[in-house]
Amino acid sequence: MARRNDWLGDPMLDRMMNVIMGLAEELYVTRDRLQVMERVLEERGALRRGELDRWRPNESQQAEILGDRDHFIQSILARALDPAAKRNPPGS
Repeated sequence: MARRNDWLGDPMLDRMMNVIMGLAEELYVTRDRLQVMERVLEERGALRRGELDRWRPNESQQAEILGDRDHFIQSILARALDPAAKRNPPGS
């Protein structure tokens, strides 16, 4: 019986597939939650369509955003570099 993550028969390719699947999972969850949040905010009158596209962060917000980005990238790269890496969601 094949291991759960033994898709392609090569350990490095399997790790890369883990990266791709992890990214796909994160992207779907993020897109789904963002759509729900935007709709709820629009329905409540707290957000107008297009407002998010015009928003710009201040310095401290930008630093937090970049820190979250770095953590996310690090957790994704861990999947490629360490076959036993456990999923570590951004912000945890």
